[in-house]
Amino acid sequence: MFASGLLYFTAVFAAAMTLGAVRFVWLVQIVGDEMAQTATAAALVVAVVVAAIWVVRIRDHDFRLRDRVGMGLVALGLIAALEFFMVLPMQDLTLAEYAQALEPPERIADALVLLAVLLAPFLVVRPRESAR
Repeated sequence: MFASGLLYFTAVFAAAMTLGAVRFVWLVQIVGDEMAQTATAAALVVAVVVAAIWVVRIRDHDFRLRDRVGMGLVALGLIAALEFFMVLPMQDLTLAEYAQALEPPERIADALVLLAVLLAPFLVVRPRESAR
C-alpha cells in the first residue's frame, strides 16, 4: 500500500510540476493568472485520475478498498509533508500567512485537486481478468 501510494504521489507530483511550468511560462501571459490557475487545476484533476488508474492497473496484487483508500492517504500525506517542510520554509511563510495569501478561487481549486488525489484511487476499479 505504501509503495503504491508513493508511486501515485510521484506521478501526481510530476504532473503538477509539468503543469505548473506550463502555467507560469505560457498560460499566465496568454489568459491571465486566475484563468491559468483554473485551467491548470482542471488539467491536474484529469492527471490525478489517470495516475490513479495507472497505478491500480500496474500493481500486481489485488487492490481491496482499504488498499486504494490507503494509497490516496499516503499520497495526500506526502503532499502535505512537502508543503509544510519544503514549500512554506522556502517562501518564508507560516501556514496562516500562506492560507491568507491565497485568493478564494485558488483555495477552491487547491481543495478540489487535493480531494481528487484522495478520492481517485478509491473510485478506480481494477478490471477483472477475463475468464478463459
